[in-house]
Amino acid sequence: MKKLLLVLMVVAMASFLFVGCIPSPTPDPDPDPDPDPTPTAITATIAVATETPADATGKIFVKGGHNEITVTFSEAVGIP
Repeated sequence: MKKLLLVLMVVAMASFLFVGCIPSPTPDPDPDPDPDPTPTAITATIAVATETPADATGKIFVKGGHNEITVTFSEAVGIP
């Protein structure tokens, strides 16, 4: 009788294992009803307090040391 209970317990545990391994069917995701064809790019403007133009080509010179740096984004940006 004890052997029969042991065998039934092993069969029951194996059935729980196999049922747990079967992936559940997931519904297909609905397509986006109004997709945005042209996503807007987020731009950033960086300004350093001590920056000076170096020459006429548009290069900027920044003196070394501790500087105050300001970063401005075109729209709100979340922190990941």
